[in-house]
Amino acid sequence: MNVLEVKNEFDDRDPLYVTYDLSAPILNIDATFASGVEGTFTVVTACGVRVGDAVDELYLGVIPTEHMTDELLEQSSSGGFDDLLIECGEE
Repeated sequence: MNVLEVKNEFDDRDPLYVTYDLSAPILNIDATFASGVEGTFTVVTACGVRVGDAVDELYLGVIPTEHMTDELLEQSSSGGFDDLLIECGEE
């Protein structure tokens, strides 16, 4: 799922979005994420802070979609990048 798709899914709840480009630790390349390019980045890890039934804050770890591979998708799906976002480790 890319960043725009995630934002569209949560649009009605209007959470605070914090997006981290994880290109350096995952791909060993410079981070390039910026506003306006959300559709070209794939979310590889995400977590949120809930207030009641609503998501109040949403933290996204992303990499450029052009670098996404089946191996990275599998690692992402199994939570392999969750430890790269400090917010995802908080309880």
